Amino acid sequence: MHTSDADTIEIERSSIKGLYNILADITRRLYARQLVGKAIIITEHPEPALAVAQRFWQRMTQQLLTKRASHEHLSAVADLTQEIAAMQSYRFTVSLPHQDPQCNVFILHPRDLKEIFPTCQSLFVLSAISQEALDTALSYMPPRSLVMVYDGPQ
Repeated sequence: MHTSDADTIEIERSSIKGLYNILADITRRLYARQLVGKAIIITEHPEPALAVAQRFWQRMTQQLLTKRASHEHLSAVADLTQEIAAMQSYRFTVSLPHQDPQCNVFILHPRDLKEIFPTCQSLFVLSAISQEALDTALSYMPPRSLVMVYDGPQ
């Protein structure tokens, strides 16, 4: 993991293998970063990735619903209710950011990497891309963004 001062971008590498395992990791990271800003996932297989990511997100939302049902403290129930509402409004798409700007997560093909826009705070790269393409994408991202590069095969 490479971290630096607060005004730079954090770049991490992972050797997790398999689309299913990678997307499980990404959705956990999205859960932790959902209030930070929009995210882009770069993969050779956007449609299958969309289906899997949405399934994981729904599963996480269901887990929170179950957790809320088991709580007796009203403050915890209220907090979980707000968190669940935010998660239920979180949207994933395979559309380009300018085509559906209300979405939170854009799952794109590597050829669409140039479509990144400055409000994206998280970039997850599942496909092999050139260092030049990655550097170009990084130049569009704001400080304190997260970039995850998955080196394992999808």
